[in-house]
This record gives sequence, structure tokens and C-alpha cells, in this order.
Amino acid sequence: MGYLRPLAAPNRQLRLFDAVFEHADENRVETTPNSEDLDRITTVIREARVQADIVIASLAHARVGEPRRGAG
Repeated sequence: MGYLRPLAAPNRQLRLFDAVFEHADENRVETTPNSEDLDRITTVIREARVQADIVIASLAHARVGEPRRGAG
């Protein structure tokens, strides 16, 4: 009971909360930014560019469920 063949859906996808898992020949992680966040961030960077010769932007990303490095 409770057993379902992995990725048995016709499109070979498994949706779990906000994540989509797909059957593939290689392992990789693809992320897509929230469109509202992306618009807000790019607007701030463009505004900073008007005020400065150089703008440095940094991105920090952690996948849900992964422990932080050094935590523990």
C-alpha cells in the first residue's frame, strides 16, 4: 500500500510542494527566480548604476533542506 512507481506520470515529472523533479540522464539542479523579486532586484541595480561608475551585485542561494556550511 502507498507505493507508486517513481515518476510514473506521462511527462516523467514529480511535483512536491514547489519543487518539480524530472527523470533525466544527468543530475543537476535548476532554479528559477521569483519574477517579482527579479524585477525588484534589477530595478535597484539599474538605479545604482545611474549613481555609480561600478555596481557590484552578489547572489547567495541555498536550497531548502540543505544545512549551511559550517553548521553543525
